[in-house]
Formats: sequence, C-alpha cells, structure tokens
Amino acid sequence: MTNETDTGTTDPQSRVSQAVALITQGLDLLATADLTTSDADTLIDVAKTTEKSLNRLTFQSDRVITEINHRDIHRDRGYRTIFAFMDT
Repeated sequence: MTNETDTGTTDPQSRVSQAVALITQGLDLLATADLTTSDADTLIDVAKTTEKSLNRLTFQSDRVITEINHRDIHRDRGYRTIFAFMDT
C-alpha cells in the first residue's frame, strides 16, 4: 500500500517540498489576481477562505517550528534559541 497524496509522490521529502511549492504558487496567483472584477459574493468567499487558510497555515508553520525545536536543529546550526534561528 502506498502513501500517495495529491502531490503525486510517495517520498516524504518530496511531498513536503511540493506542498510548500503549491502554497507559494497559490499565494502568487492570489497576489496577481484582479479583485476589481470580482462580484461581492466572490470577494466574500475569497476573504472567508483566505482567513481559514491563514489559520491552517499558521498551525502547520507551528508544527514545523516545534519539530525544529524538538530536534535541536537550530542549535546544530549555531543558534542558541529557536527565535534567533527563525529571524534569519
């Protein structure tokens, strides 16, 4: 049984990289979208979905930061605190 997802790969490293690439691509598309041509209902839907996505993305970011902290990756890279590491 494989663990294939929407990214089309079973390699965990590739899945993570592809997921981040898709998020970045989606943000780029949204940033360049012409909102002036959207009707009110579309704008409301986009605003609601964007807010939900922001909350989900914040949670996932926290998961990654926690994993970095638990593995002491920041210390391995020469930083005393996770905060100093994240500011780089």
